Amino acid sequence: MKARFVSSLVFGVIAAAALTVFADKFRHAALMASAAKSGGHQTVTSILADGFIGTTVGVTALVFVLATLGARRQRRAAIRQATPSPRRRVSAWR
Repeated sequence: MKARFVSSLVFGVIAAAALTVFADKFRHAALMASAAKSGGHQTVTSILADGFIGTTVGVTALVFVLATLGARRQRRAAIRQATPSPRRRVSAWR
């Protein structure tokens, strides 16, 4: 479970970093205009940092839930294969 969480966190950080780099490179002017409309209380850096944290948490949670459900499904399939199916008894009343 710990390895599943760590790998989910890595996917979350990678996705958030890619999205943050994209927003900083291609949407910087729009972010500056948004920060100016807020009355100067925000900066572009704070908007990008909030987006990075939110994306990291969201993607990590989603990947962790999907990985947990996949592991549960694989475990159930392995248990089904390991358990012999009950055979029907041949009745003497034919």
